[in-house]
Amino acid sequence: METVELRHLTIGYIVKGQQRIVVSDINATINASELTCLLGQNGIGKSTLLRTLSAFQPALSGEIYLDGTPLTALSSRQLSKKVGVVLTEKPDVRNMSVEEMVGMGRSPYTGFWGSLDADDHQMIDEAIRLVGIDRLRRRPVHTLSDGERQKCMIAKALAQQTPTIYLDEPTAFLDFPSKVEMMQLLRRLAHEQQKTIFLSTHDVELAMQLADRIWLMEPDRLSIDTPHQLAADGSLSRFIERPGIHFDTNDMTIRVARQT
Repeated sequence: METVELRHLTIGYIVKGQQRIVVSDINATINASELTCLLGQNGIGKSTLLRTLSAFQPALSGEIYLDGTPLTALSSRQLSKKVGVVLTEKPDVRNMSVEEMVGMGRSPYTGFWGSLDADDHQMIDEAIRLVGIDRLRRRPVHTLSDGERQKCMIAKALAQQTPTIYLDEPTAFLDFPSKVEMMQLLRRLAHEQQKTIFLSTHDVELAMQLADRIWLMEPDRLSIDTPHQLAADGSLSRFIERPGIHFDTNDMTIRVARQT
């Protein structure tokens, strides 16, 4: 079991030599065995936070610890055995099948020549089965729909067999039944395999129903708690409600007024 601890973390980026701070002085823990969902409006900095957690961009200050070890102390190979990442960028690949792409998740373990053994193939098959894309395994990745490609990249992260998985809008291109199935799968992996799973999403109602914990990013504020606690303290109402949109804190549902 691996926890992710953020100590006095400030995230953002540098523009023309000037710091642009997104969120400052975050002190929080992402727990193992929990599905944690990151909510926030477009442009609020969710992807910046995920990219910083994944070491794709540096923190402006503070530190991230993986199971007590500073992220900055880990080599790329060590990190690839600890953290799997699924971002929204479309992979620029040709002449690679779904099975081969999922197999790339085994690269941290295959050594210099990258040859796969029977155990690697078993993990690839299991990842493909869990995500439900067995019928696609021979298809070239570049011929997939957005939703199919997203499932392929999630299977690649599962094949990587890391204790921590970060996902940037993993349900963005999926139809509704597939969204539900994917969120249920991620919740099940967290609970049954004691994984630390942290994902951003715009599927607010699914997050409220399935997340163990929610991180709610707002301008100059980051609220972290269970869905019911964030509903009780007014945080979710503040985030969701607009003219014609009502959030019922009792049954955790969103109602939209019909325009007449």
